Amino acid sequence: MKESYSNILKVSIGKVLAKTIIDNYFPIVGQDIRIDATTKWGQTSEWQIQNGDGHTTTVTGNLLHDKDSQTVTITGTGELQQKFTGKNFAFSTDVLKTVYAMTTQNLPYFDIKVSNEIIRTDNEISRIMIYPENGYTGAHTVIARIYKENEWMPAFTFTNTMQDDGFEYVDFFVSQATERGIYDLEIDVIDTATGKMFSKRINKIITVTPRLANEPADRESGYRDILATTAYTTYSGKIKINFYIRLWENTGNGLSYAELAIPSGEQNGTCYYDAIDISVLPAGTTLVLLNDPNEPDPGYARRLLFKGNNPISISNENGTPNFTWENPLIITINQNFPYEVPFCYYGGVSFDNNCRNIVIDGRGYKNISKGIHVHRYSLDLFAETCVFLTNGTAEIELLELELSDCDFTGIMAKTDPDPSRPWFWFGNWEMDNLLLHHCHIHDTLGEGFYIGYFTPETKTGTNSDGETVQYRAHALTNTRIYRLLLENNGYDGMQLSNARGAEVCYNELYNAAWRGEKDQASGMSIQSISGKCYNNIIHKFNGPGLQIGPLGDLDVFNNIVYDCPSGQPGIQFLFMKDCPEQNPNGDDTNDIIKMYVHNNVILCNGVGVNGRNTVQMTGLYFEDNIIVYKDALFGNMTNATIAQWESQASGNLALNRKVIDFVELDSYKIADSANGNFQIAADSELIQTGSGNNFHFDFRGYKNWFGTVAPTGSFLGKYKSDSINDDPITLVSISINDGVSSTREQIVSVKLTYTGAATRYRISESSDMESATWQDIPAENIVEYKLSDGFGEKTIYAQVAAGSMDSDIVSATIDYQSTPLTLEALILNDGKAISRYLTIPVAFIYSGSFEPAKYRLDELPDMSNSEWLDIVEDITYIFDSLGQKILYGQLQDSEGNLTEIKSAGITIEQTAKKAIISIGWNNSDVPSATEGYYDPSTGITKFQSQAAISTPRNIYDTFGEILGTAVPSANSSNMISSSGTKGYTTGNDSGIYPDSYLEHNSVYGGNKIGNESITFTLPSGSYKIRLLCNTLWETRLIPNESLMYKAVTDIDETMFVLPESGVQKNTQYMTEYVTVTVGDSGMLRIDFGVGIDGTYYYAPLNVIEIEEV
Repeated sequence: MKESYSNILKVSIGKVLAKTIIDNYFPIVGQDIRIDATTKWGQTSEWQIQNGDGHTTTVTGNLLHDKDSQTVTITGTGELQQKFTGKNFAFSTDVLKTVYAMTTQNLPYFDIKVSNEIIRTDNEISRIMIYPENGYTGAHTVIARIYKENEWMPAFTFTNTMQDDGFEYVDFFVSQATERGIYDLEIDVIDTATGKMFSKRINKIITVTPRLANEPADRESGYRDILATTAYTTYSGKIKINFYIRLWENTGNGLSYAELAIPSGEQNGTCYYDAIDISVLPAGTTLVLLNDPNEPDPGYARRLLFKGNNPISISNENGTPNFTWENPLIITINQNFPYEVPFCYYGGVSFDNNCRNIVIDGRGYKNISKGIHVHRYSLDLFAETCVFLTNGTAEIELLELELSDCDFTGIMAKTDPDPSRPWFWFGNWEMDNLLLHHCHIHDTLGEGFYIGYFTPETKTGTNSDGETVQYRAHALTNTRIYRLLLENNGYDGMQLSNARGAEVCYNELYNAAWRGEKDQASGMSIQSISGKCYNNIIHKFNGPGLQIGPLGDLDVFNNIVYDCPSGQPGIQFLFMKDCPEQNPNGDDTNDIIKMYVHNNVILCNGVGVNGRNTVQMTGLYFEDNIIVYKDALFGNMTNATIAQWESQASGNLALNRKVIDFVELDSYKIADSANGNFQIAADSELIQTGSGNNFHFDFRGYKNWFGTVAPTGSFLGKYKSDSINDDPITLVSISINDGVSSTREQIVSVKLTYTGAATRYRISESSDMESATWQDIPAENIVEYKLSDGFGEKTIYAQVAAGSMDSDIVSATIDYQSTPLTLEALILNDGKAISRYLTIPVAFIYSGSFEPAKYRLDELPDMSNSEWLDIVEDITYIFDSLGQKILYGQLQDSEGNLTEIKSAGITIEQTAKKAIISIGWNNSDVPSATEGYYDPSTGITKFQSQAAISTPRNIYDTFGEILGTAVPSANSSNMISSSGTKGYTTGNDSGIYPDSYLEHNSVYGGNKIGNESITFTLPSGSYKIRLLCNTLWETRLIPNESLMYKAVTDIDETMFVLPESGVQKNTQYMTEYVTVTVGDSGMLRIDFGVGIDGTYYYAPLNVIEIEEV
């Protein structure tokens, strides 16, 4: 760093930091673009501009207050480089951006806007406007379909549009209360000249809310006053004042108009007053909020406290039964500026006693934006949560609210589970129809909102009767969270839990979790949910971008996640052992729930998708995403689960990078990844690298305009380029077993012959393909297919596809012929050559078209002493003496046909039980600690040392029978074989045990007396035991007398004597046998460790031999 002087020290200048952003990365020839640059430490600037005329023009910049800009008129097409250089006398920094200039397009590209995203059931109009895009001017027709959300039949269809200056439109309005709801829009534009049709789908673009009651014509009469509450005020001293709801009933359309001045309440920092019982109001009341006109300060502190007439301590029954979905209570305003709710204490707005069917409408009669603003009254007073939707509240809609500046969260919506209130437990009550949209929630110390109890897990508690009960938090059903802006929230940008069938979409979350507190730092936490999460923008946060806990199938797509912290995952899954939906069988596995995560953009600096290694949720389908991650795409699950996730992933651009390289990302012809613009150019390779298995529409709403290709990421190209191969798909023929006419095997091979770039197929014996599922086409286009049961002619139908295009269905036939029952082999004792028992399990290995009906076994080759017996599941044979034996077997089918006779041998001898236990294996080597792993080739049990210390491991004898169980004393690295202290090996398996068993060990290290141990539970009796102790560590000599190995039971304890060769590079010698007596408790403990203080030594334990005496 250099320093600039002019008589005095003026400034220290560092390396120039610079960035640029362009207002249009895809201009049409003739348009202007503006490039804005900002710097830090810059003194001068320079531009190198390309406008499409084939030249690069260098322009001296005009850097003022660290800012500069250029306006460029585009004169030609192509990829035009725009370079900005920020300079000082010591450094310079270049920033390069690309503009993809194009000519006007002749296909029907278009944009959609609506004049009002919220209208009411009073014929209020939302004008749906269709604007041409990309310079399109051709003749065309428009079809507009409006759907109630998620319905497949349109509620309204428009085929004739009106014309206006630069756009065409249709007017949408409704007049019936039953038409309240959320509406999706789908528009087709068909070009007349080419017949090409482009379609867009924009969901939740119009919300129809209940109409407001007509204002009374006469404000001086025709009303009645209802006592609302009695409250203290700032002006009444110690006297409570009566506050009334003024109600004009039936001002038109069966609706009523009411007004309420909100009291300031107790002057002790709580603003408390007895909550207002809204159940007294008639159905369809519009309640207008007013200031108390007697308060000297119109910005006085207040709270809106409402209640129903049914206490939650009694039941979950509706406390506001007058209100319905069609005719709810609407709480709103009648002024052309926002109504302020400056609050203190716990809730700015609170509901109690089972309030239902309520709308808080911030638009009001003047249709303003964010017309109700709930916020802190004073920095000196506690102000926890802006809106409480608790204590049995349900069927509630919040819109056009601004919620800000509170000590916890913008919205708290849940009724906490209580062991003494079973009526609010899961299965007994649901918080239904929570609609939250078009709100701005910002500057909270906690989450943007906190909706649903934080966990779906089963809880155990004691109720008021002293009974132990198990219970869960209630579900939220039909939750809709959309078109929100959440910013500057101290914890997770949003937290949604226990929501079934929820949808979270079209939200922007910015600067979430600014407090940086662990476990509260995600951009968006939908931590227990089923449903959909799409078209959200999540940027700048301090933990995972998305935190997801599936309660059922999930569809997560078109989310853009960027500006991430170092070391945090892009997606963090939450899997819970005590969640019945996630762990339905209690075996910590789940292959039922499907998690479709596709067409997202995720830029992170940690593991891409991080699991929680509790329940192995295998149903992740990670497809067609752009993701930058560090070190691992998938992490924190078992190797088997990660392998399955990898096998189900396709079409992704997955970049493993230590640092996000925006220049590299933009090389894929992404507009400007550094500034969060992930639109791709028309000829980007990403247009055709997706699988398209689950593509719905892109971030802009466009449905796929290609037939055979699909995009990676959230965007189709800026326009449809002719350079993209979109040839049609044709399945020419299918061939079964290379065209032979018949087969005796039920599994056949089917070769698919097709033209075009097909990527998937489906196959069935049903011509309608109803039950067939799409699969990726394998190498050489040959698939295996299992014919249905029953012999005769079989017809196989097949179809191929790519993108959204399917081929015609093609068929072929083959004659499935029967084969006789054939006995292939006889297996005794599960293949073990020696047994100590006279009763031996027998297995028949057979093939053919028919199942066996009978069997017989004999020790004579001619089977003369045997009888035919009916086939059963478990077949055994009893020998009458010890020794080497040969057993003969034969099968018979239901028609009386006999197989050949097969034989197998076994040795039966009475030997003592012996177990050989190899120590130090981890959970990737032996995934199941409980079951353990028995190696039949050696008779050795592999002991899984990496699991909870309370988990017992099965110990097998050399014949593969369970001898007992064991647990280690610690679940730590010294119980697992490690590179510096593992066992020494021979390199050729010439040691007392094969090298893999020599190598694995558990090691205790220290310079003080101490030890680890392994505790066995065995049948009582006497045992002789010896150990193999071996390590490659050779930093210093380990004297035998410095180590301690001991066998301990309830009855005695005995020290082991190490071989004279010691424990270093010991591949041949075991300790001398010691004999111990195991008592009725079954406890045998093997201690190993350091026996002296002073020098640091290692005590290895590789193999334990335990043999009955």
